[in-house]
Amino acid sequence: MSLAALLAVQAPPPAPACYLLTGKEVATLVGKENPQITTITGTESICMYQNGDAILTVIMAKLGTADAAKGQWEAKKRVSAGHDAAGWPTPAYVGIIDTTKEHAAVVGVHSSLTFVEAKAIDPGQKTADLSARLQAAMKAYSGRLAAQK
Repeated sequence: MSLAALLAVQAPPPAPACYLLTGKEVATLVGKENPQITTITGTESICMYQNGDAILTVIMAKLGTADAAKGQWEAKKRVSAGHDAAGWPTPAYVGIIDTTKEHAAVVGVHSSLTFVEAKAIDPGQKTADLSARLQAAMKAYSGRLAAQK
């Protein structure tokens, strides 16, 4: 078998970020759970799901120290104009981007050496509804992350 034929038959393994949310959690946001684009670069992985105009991107970074993970969380929180989410199992932030061009919800969490951010975009949904669904999915993930300690 040629190398080209081998590559066509054997898809690369999904990025670890593709395993953070359950299929049901992904489906509540974009309608299907098959990852479209996955990337793995050293300690970071990205998984993107798309269904029409609805897009969910999950970024996971395993950093060398807890301070580095917290620093990444704080930096991404500033970029997304996020605010702290109280009562979550791990530190979390929630951000909303609601402009004429983009309707998106962003949630980031961190614990120990792990930083995870999910961003959902769907021009067909109200941003507040999209944010509520993303927060529910990520709060469940935050509980799973906290249980790994």
